[in-house]
Amino acid sequence: MRAYHMHNAPKGDAPSMSGPTRTAFRRELPHATRGMAPARGGRRLTGRGIFFLTTGFFAIVFAVNAAMLTLALGTFPGVEVESSYRAGLLFNDAVAAAEAQAARRWQIDATLTRHGANDVKVRVAARDAAGAPLTGHAFAVALKRPASDAGDRRAVLREEERGAYAAVLRDVPVGQWILEVEAAGLAHDGENATRAFFSRNRVFLSE
Repeated sequence: MRAYHMHNAPKGDAPSMSGPTRTAFRRELPHATRGMAPARGGRRLTGRGIFFLTTGFFAIVFAVNAAMLTLALGTFPGVEVESSYRAGLLFNDAVAAAEAQAARRWQIDATLTRHGANDVKVRVAARDAAGAPLTGHAFAVALKRPASDAGDRRAVLREEERGAYAAVLRDVPVGQWILEVEAAGLAHDGENATRAFFSRNRVFLSE
C-alpha cells in the first residue's frame, strides 16, 4: 500500500495530511451498459437482414409496375394515328368542313322509331337555310355504341320524298347509342370526298 502525502495546502483549505491514507478505487461500467440486462428471445436484425428486406421490397414494387405496364400496353398501345403530319392535315380539313357546314345553315332533323320487333327506322328531314327541301343528296347514318365499336350499324338513306331520307337498321338492341348523320359531298378538286354535313348525338333506344 502506497502512502500519499499532501503538502503546501493553500490558506483556507483543509490541513495537510501525512501518513498512510487508504484510498478505494471503483471501476465504472460504460453508460450504455449500466442497469441493462442481456436481451433474451427475439431475432437480432443484422445488416444482412436489412439488405434482404430492402431488396425484396423493391423487387415487389418493380414486379407490380411491370405487370401494370404490360396490361396498359396490351389494352391500349397508345398509337392513334400513323403520322402526326397526316393527323394535322385531317384536323385542318375537319375545321374547314365545320366552318363550311355552319355557313350553309342546313336544318337537319333525324328521328328513330322501332320498325318491327328488333329493327329501327331512321328518317332524316333536310332543309336549306331558306326552309326549302334538300333533294338529291347522299345521306348516310351510323349507330355506334358509346364505349365500343363492336356491333356498329350503318346504312345509306334513300330519298323517300323531297327532302326526306330513310333507311332501316336491322337487329338494334335496347340501350345507349350514338347516332351519326352525314351528307357526302365533293371537294373543289372533284376527287376527295368531303362532308357537306355531319352531326353526332347520343340517343337511347327502348323496346
